[in-house]
Amino acid sequence: MFVGIDIGGTKIKYALVDEAGQTSLKGLIDTPLEREPLLQVLEGIVSRFQKETLLRGIGVSAPGVVRKDGYMLTGGAIPGLEGLALKDYLKTKFNLPVFVENDGKAAAIAEKWLGNAQDVDNYICVVLGTGVGGGIVLDGQVLRGMTGAAGEFSWMLTQNSQNMKEISSYLAGHMGVLLGLCERYNIKEKALEPDFVPTRSALTIFEQEAENPRAAEAIREYIQEVARGLFNFSCIFNPEKILLGGGISANQGFIEGVQQTFQELFSRHLMVAGIQKELMPVVEVAGLKNDAGLLGAVYQLLQNESQESIDL
Repeated sequence: MFVGIDIGGTKIKYALVDEAGQTSLKGLIDTPLEREPLLQVLEGIVSRFQKETLLRGIGVSAPGVVRKDGYMLTGGAIPGLEGLALKDYLKTKFNLPVFVENDGKAAAIAEKWLGNAQDVDNYICVVLGTGVGGGIVLDGQVLRGMTGAAGEFSWMLTQNSQNMKEISSYLAGHMGVLLGLCERYNIKEKALEPDFVPTRSALTIFEQEAENPRAAEAIREYIQEVARGLFNFSCIFNPEKILLGGGISANQGFIEGVQQTFQELFSRHLMVAGIQKELMPVVEVAGLKNDAGLLGAVYQLLQNESQESIDL
């Protein structure tokens, strides 16, 4: 058995994982933001499982830029991860094989193993959350780049670079749920009602879509932003599939809106409309939901055991 750990910005998910990807003894705990408390929590998870069963390795999915050697260049929203040699730390502590992977790449790997990418070799997982993360797989290989930062879509500039202090200059301000949808809605409401209390809940906005024209407009504009981003990703990477993750992907109306708008962009684009059938990828929801990160990290331990490449 393996320990799978998915470090999120607010919660840490963990489970025992077997060779077939079946999970057991799942748990959830708050994520400490500082290094020492965070390491204590991780140690406690592994130590608990060591008492339950014979462990073969530890797979960790984490936000931020993760080098191939398991060193955390950045830690996303978790300051305690930045500059941490997490793989070396856990390997020394427990004398077990360890694999540390960026959460977007781990999700992409898991989708190939057990999810909705089993039938393709070229695909992108796009995770819509506070920002926009993802994993890119081309010709069956995970695209990592020089330092492991490939797939950090949030950083992409979308406007005049002289305005770098404005979050709207970055793709996170357009495709991220918090800024692309919630902040867009809050601005519309505040223009009408100065005392409006801003929301950070996409669910609240979708619940008002039918009767609140500002909510409906914000959702429509956000769908257009997401579809345009996916179109641009398609032009760069030429995938067979784009898999959407994040909590908002559970909203069927949102997914259908993105799919329809995405198709319209292809049909209206003068340079690609003639080859739309050959060029346009399938856009669908990622299959593994909450377990994707920890499964993707564990999969690579299995690959190492079988002496295969750590890539797909």
